[in-house]
Amino acid sequence: MDRDDLLARLARTRSRGQVKALGAAADADPALLSALRALAAERGVPDADTLRGKVLVRRILARSEEARRRRNPIHRDEAFTCRWCGAAVPPGGRRVRDHCPWCLRSLHVDVVPGDRAADCGGILQPVELLRRGDEVVIAYRCDRCGHLHRCRAHPDDAIPPSLSISELPGEGSRRVHGRSRTLPRRVVEAIRTRGLWAPSARVLVAVSGGLDSTVLLEVLWRTQAAHGGRLEVCAVDHGLRPESAQEVADVLRRCETMGLPGVGVRVDVAPGPNLAARARTARRAALLARGADRIATAHHLDDQAETVLQRLMAGSGAA
Repeated sequence: MDRDDLLARLARTRSRGQVKALGAAADADPALLSALRALAAERGVPDADTLRGKVLVRRILARSEEARRRRNPIHRDEAFTCRWCGAAVPPGGRRVRDHCPWCLRSLHVDVVPGDRAADCGGILQPVELLRRGDEVVIAYRCDRCGHLHRCRAHPDDAIPPSLSISELPGEGSRRVHGRSRTLPRRVVEAIRTRGLWAPSARVLVAVSGGLDSTVLLEVLWRTQAAHGGRLEVCAVDHGLRPESAQEVADVLRRCETMGLPGVGVRVDVAPGPNLAARARTARRAALLARGADRIATAHHLDDQAETVLQRLMAGSGAA
């Protein structure tokens, strides 16, 4: 092999993958192997005539020590104490954990069985939280050596609903993991763990203007970056109260402030007994007619309990 060609090829060999590829090529090509050994001997590499593959290439490039260093954190499923926030972190279980689930920090360390070990002593600090499909990716930078690293969030990581790094616990806040979760965080967790909708799904939020539905809209709007739904709002006017039209107008003004598309729909409630059931039927039909992927309402278990108690007090069944 021409010496200039060999030197040019070595000059292009920079990454680990390229070193391995050149080493494999040398193992398969006696002429290339002989040329590399001759160059190694020329550069004073010990035992050059016995070396093969990627080890030979590393010695020629003087990268033997660098080859022992891996900059990605080790994936070992074991308990540890977070050096940043002080939390006692249990094993990950079904998925190996390599960072604290509360502050998301990780030691920049790798211990590989065999001959490779590295510990720069820095901490991988999260610099960005990114949504990729239905998962969150954490982007890190080592606060000592500047190494960049990315990994997927663990299912029980306390990812801020806003995906804002500023909401993560500060240094030494060891008790932060014991505090109760906020309502927005619980809502996002429920959406993710139960698969209520996929990112980019069209989600129609039913808002009456009352407290429950107003809070629902506020929470879904503030956590939109985390749950990924494309929010739309529908305010239904049943025409049963004089102030209902004004309530719908108030909801639409709020939507405009939030930058969300909103629509007010007037429905005709069919005549007959059980006004609440008839209004509910008309409202449901109006919401379904919007053609969204999902409909979000502010109904909860307390509503059902209240209905049961009211009917028991009235002497009727719960059905």
